[in-house]
Amino acid sequence: MKKCFRIAATVLAFFAAVSVSAQTRKVDVWDFGGVEEKNAVNHIKISDLDNLSGLAADGKFEAGEYTFGDLTLKTDKNDRAYYNGSKNYGTQGYSSFEFSDGYISDGIYYCNGKGGEARRYLLLKNVKAGDIVTFYGRASNGSEDKIHFASVNESGEKNGIQDESAWLNGESRRWSYIAVSDGSYKVYCEATSAKPVYYRITRTPGVNVNGSIKGLPSKGELKFVVSETKQQLPAKISGGSYTTRLPAGFTFTAVLEGVKGFGISADTKQISISQDAQASLKKDLAASEMKTYIVDGKISGFAKEFSSSSAKLVMTPPANSLYLPIEIEIQNTNGEFSFKGELEPAVQYAVSLEGANDYTVAKDTVFEGTAAFTKDIQVELKPVYDVNGKFIGDTSIMPSSISFKNLEDGYTYTGAAANGIYGTKLRDGNYEVLCETEKTSTMNHISVSGSNVTKDILMSAKDKTVNQIPLKKDIYVGGKKQDYSSVKQAVKAAHAMAPKSEADRITIHIAPGIYRDQVIIDTPYITLKNDTPAQEVKLTWYYGIGYNYYSADLNGYYNEERAYDKFEKKSVAKWGVATYVKKDAKFFRAEGITFETSFNKYVTAEELKDGVEPDGTTIAFVRKLNSDVQSKAATERAAAICTEADQAEFVNCKFLGSQDTLYTGADSRQYYKNCYIEGNTDFIFGDGDVVFENCQIVWAGYSDSKNSGYLTAARNAKEKGYLFYNCVINADQNNMQSPGYFGRPWGPKASVAFVNTIFAYEGIINPQGWTSMSGNNPKNANFFEYNSMWDNAGVDVSHRDGGKIITDAGAYSPSNYFIGWTPVSYSAPKSSDVKIKKASFTTDDDINTPYPGHTITLHYEFNGSGEDCSLIQWFRTKDKKDTLIKQSTGFADKTYLISRADSGFNLKAVITPMNRSGKAGKTVTVELDKKINEGYAIPSKATAVRPRAEGKVNVFLASDSTCKDYSALGMWNNGQTRNEGAWGEFLQCFFNGAVEVQNYANGGRSSRNFINEGSLEKIRQQIGKGDYLFIQFGHNDCSNGAGYLEDRYVPLGEPNKKGIYPINEGKKVRTPDSYFEKYGNSFYSYDCGGTYKWYLMQYVNVALEAGATPVLVTPVSRMYFDGKGRITPHHDSKDTSTKTQITRNNAYVEAVRQLAKEKKILLIDGFEITKNLYEKAYSDCGNKIEAKELMFAGDSTHNNKLGGFVIAGEFAKEIKKVIPALAPSIIHPKNAMGENSDGKIMFTVDQDGKMESYDKYWTRYEQSVMDSLGK
Repeated sequence: MKKCFRIAATVLAFFAAVSVSAQTRKVDVWDFGGVEEKNAVNHIKISDLDNLSGLAADGKFEAGEYTFGDLTLKTDKNDRAYYNGSKNYGTQGYSSFEFSDGYISDGIYYCNGKGGEARRYLLLKNVKAGDIVTFYGRASNGSEDKIHFASVNESGEKNGIQDESAWLNGESRRWSYIAVSDGSYKVYCEATSAKPVYYRITRTPGVNVNGSIKGLPSKGELKFVVSETKQQLPAKISGGSYTTRLPAGFTFTAVLEGVKGFGISADTKQISISQDAQASLKKDLAASEMKTYIVDGKISGFAKEFSSSSAKLVMTPPANSLYLPIEIEIQNTNGEFSFKGELEPAVQYAVSLEGANDYTVAKDTVFEGTAAFTKDIQVELKPVYDVNGKFIGDTSIMPSSISFKNLEDGYTYTGAAANGIYGTKLRDGNYEVLCETEKTSTMNHISVSGSNVTKDILMSAKDKTVNQIPLKKDIYVGGKKQDYSSVKQAVKAAHAMAPKSEADRITIHIAPGIYRDQVIIDTPYITLKNDTPAQEVKLTWYYGIGYNYYSADLNGYYNEERAYDKFEKKSVAKWGVATYVKKDAKFFRAEGITFETSFNKYVTAEELKDGVEPDGTTIAFVRKLNSDVQSKAATERAAAICTEADQAEFVNCKFLGSQDTLYTGADSRQYYKNCYIEGNTDFIFGDGDVVFENCQIVWAGYSDSKNSGYLTAARNAKEKGYLFYNCVINADQNNMQSPGYFGRPWGPKASVAFVNTIFAYEGIINPQGWTSMSGNNPKNANFFEYNSMWDNAGVDVSHRDGGKIITDAGAYSPSNYFIGWTPVSYSAPKSSDVKIKKASFTTDDDINTPYPGHTITLHYEFNGSGEDCSLIQWFRTKDKKDTLIKQSTGFADKTYLISRADSGFNLKAVITPMNRSGKAGKTVTVELDKKINEGYAIPSKATAVRPRAEGKVNVFLASDSTCKDYSALGMWNNGQTRNEGAWGEFLQCFFNGAVEVQNYANGGRSSRNFINEGSLEKIRQQIGKGDYLFIQFGHNDCSNGAGYLEDRYVPLGEPNKKGIYPINEGKKVRTPDSYFEKYGNSFYSYDCGGTYKWYLMQYVNVALEAGATPVLVTPVSRMYFDGKGRITPHHDSKDTSTKTQITRNNAYVEAVRQLAKEKKILLIDGFEITKNLYEKAYSDCGNKIEAKELMFAGDSTHNNKLGGFVIAGEFAKEIKKVIPALAPSIIHPKNAMGENSDGKIMFTVDQDGKMESYDKYWTRYEQSVMDSLGK
């Protein structure tokens, strides 16, 4: 928040604990929901609203002024009243809200448009100085504006005495202010973008304070300074006494002015008033002699031509002082500058300069004394910096002039502009760029902060008029014959073609690909079509509610100029909609298009560049490139599509999101056929008459937890509401799931019907079926259900909470819901014979060895007219007993993900042929010949994204600091990020969701103390069949110095004549006192008989006993180059002083290789991998400079974040080569990053797999590695 709002914020904080009930003085309350407070004067009751003549029966206001005692409410036409009365407009989710002071609202005054100083305001009369005015509000449309509390004259115009302001946005909040003058006050919201909502306004009377003033020599002016806010409240002096009115709950300092040499005595000047104070209070004061003193002096450093008319010195007392800043005028006498002022004694004042633009006080200067003195002040020019750049954008006319307005003080600087470039010099600060030509202008800003700035100025046309262009019925986006490269450009062109009728319909043919733009369609007769249905056309965008972006304009939509300027961030509107089909886009159609909001799917590089950050209203989750935004904690509202157009049709489309995926507008008719719609919370919501036929309605689920959700949140029907006809309710097995609800009523007139619904899984819908929302009870809504089916029978509906179970669905057919409209894509079902041929299974692995984790796909030929609506049922079979485990239909999902519960069973699918008429043919059964094996296996033909919730392979890492996870998520880091990096930290980036890395590696660990501390035992308790255990030790095992023997050192044992190191068993011994608390009574000591290979075998045995696969990994290389760029051997014990075994030539590396060969254990040669990597960098560059770019500063052992990622890529290559079972899950990383503890980003990999880092050599290298892994 900007500096000018500091007082408002401070006042709000101090009032947070003040509640109406705590006051003994009567509080005046005006509540727009009719909520009445005890022990208060309630000026608005529900009956008052019911009887309000200007409020229509439908809850809409006429424009006018409505008076409730001292409060005047100014409304505009069609503003709304939400309250629990006879004229209630409807239901609004936030109309009931519990505020921080305990107030629970039950209604609102809703402004159906922007505010303004002269409209949609609250005017409160008869306010006394010292009264506290509190009001409660928010914005309804996700935008933000300043809300004002301003004193006004009798005409309702601001009088300049008091004007406080704060930000109003999408968060319901309260503001409290102390009135500093008697009279009227206006509460209003600026008319920029926000639509204000008001809950209530209250007036808490101040306490009447009076008393005598002893020793007052003459009449002066008495003020009381509020200690917490520094506001000044006036008092009246009459003879030797005074009266004033002060707010309760604050402390004050009495200040006497106008009586030279006198002030209020120190022992009487302070007063504190408790919150529960009575209506009046007596407090006597005493005047005493206060000898202020005069200071004066000369001011040097100003240029002679400097104008001092607006300049002044500000003498500022210490923070939290009882004294106020003192302003002193600067005198100019023929170019000589001086000052003279009066200061309080024994107070240290810091000197600053205001209104002097380019000047500042040259050094820290303070004034303190008790008697007059002279002291000169030196000022100097603030440093300035070069600012330059080019003109870009619309440069049809090049600017010839440019200036820069400082946003803090309004001072304007003139720059130079010629030949397409500009230049100037500016001091630190933020500047509005003032530049225009006859046809163009800019909205850019310049920010200067201690250095030169180069920024090109984007010029845009002033005239935004769309000129009509010739009609072209077929437009192509992308592909070989493209007219436009983006859907947004094509939509803009179609708007310029201005189609007027169906004969003018424009079809936008879109080539397969991802189109990342916010697309807003406001033109009728438009069709978006995917001409290649086998490949995806995805329209996606990244906005979400609760976040601010540079690119969002004042209305909450994407603005190209603001996106370029990157100066000020704003919140977004319309649920951050990705594709917005506005009301004017009547007769819109889409075929084969995927509409996505990426907000709760993945983080994009574009949104990070757009400055995405929480706006402080509803969510605090910080979005980073590698954030898990499919988690519950990251979830907020984000719409994939908002369709307000009447007669809109969607065929074979997908809608992907989480909360608020698909919105349908008021008074619209829409038809969705054979569509896939996913989400978690209210993901089909809104108004209108909408038919969903043969659609998959899918719970998206969360990555981190099981949470219930709501398929629908319907508000107001046009006539019929929502109809889900012959749909399947399914759940994405990639995420965690919990039974959810059909929906909840967003409005009291909500109308939703589910007819002939197939449940994909038993219990996928909560037995209650429906639930409440914002005070709307499902029992009062128009909810209907017919023939929800599981296992060839209706589901149990005995526990439904609301919703009517209908026995005749004749009135609930698509044709009855269209109301005067027949969609082009709709035809009445026709009865005909249907049958299934050539039914078979395939899997994503060997069909003869099915494992949990494999996916079975059903194939068949459908013979019959109309769409394939066949019922597909999957059964788990054993001993001639069939158990239904999943249902689907021919138009929906034909796959089954094998789970661990299927182990030991056979699987089969039973297909009942059917078309839209419902006539069934002869059933066909397909059986899997083999039983499902135990364990979990990654399919050899795994797709890029594999299930996480149902099953995964764990890769456990047992190692030391060269493998440790140094991120905030690391097991040993207590939520703190460290600047080191390691391959174990980033290995997960190279696996898909079928593999989860469990990193137990920690610094200072050897194969011995890792066992002693119990870390191997922890792995033993977690590891299971099908998992992997990567074992890498050696760095600390070979440390035979005196300081490492007892805890870390592990002897190799003497090799035999063939150089083979022994496997000698260790025996636990009594733990030394120094390690007793760490290891307990007994432990393996370095001289207990155990050798390095024996300790490694303990890990191997843990894996084998669990049915997991052990993988031996040689210790990675340190960066020890010789003079020729070769890595020297170094994994050896070399300290002779401890009389332990001395080794040579990387003996510990060789021992690992030996053990892998002897026991036939998988080996990854980490030493050779990293040695070759470092030596290649040295060879390519002729020195070790590039190789060192992978290392933590000043370290030759540990990597930094970039090094950890690069080496993880080398390991991924090796895993793909030597471990075939894991190879299918090795992927090209996306959405990865390395971040230091100070927030510095060491590297990024965006959502498209493109890498960026500070080092070009390693960026090119690793991009090549990643690209090879993706093939």
